[in-house]
Amino acid sequence: MICWTLGITEHHNAVDNVLSLINLALLTGHVGRWGSGLNPLRGQNNVQGGGDMGALPHKLPGFQDVEDDVARGKFEAAWGCKIPPKNGWHLTEMFEAMHRRDLRALWVIGENPARSEADGRRAVRLLEGLDTWSCRTSS
Repeated sequence: MICWTLGITEHHNAVDNVLSLINLALLTGHVGRWGSGLNPLRGQNNVQGGGDMGALPHKLPGFQDVEDDVARGKFEAAWGCKIPPKNGWHLTEMFEAMHRRDLRALWVIGENPARSEADGRRAVRLLEGLDTWSCRTSS
């Protein structure tokens, strides 16, 4: 089994690094066998699953780009709704939007954004300034 962390995937040679690990696994027969394979260990709570299902602000399910008209059109047809053609806010941009009062409500599941931000006091102040927010987490 090959496991790796963000040092591999966030390095300036990340694509080459990951392709090398994939090729190594293929060459040694460690794909599709019980107890072996490739396992990127991600840095946040279920970021891989969130990305797979389209819960990232710039991706649709299957890591397809929100700003790609063809990809967005497939999901609009399947879901029967219009999807905004611009990327959503990532966490830092959400806190900036809270400060501007462009974001006034928040529903968080499985994570505590006050602990994720570098300036925890500012994060708590901005969260408390929302009209409403809910956080469901075990941490």
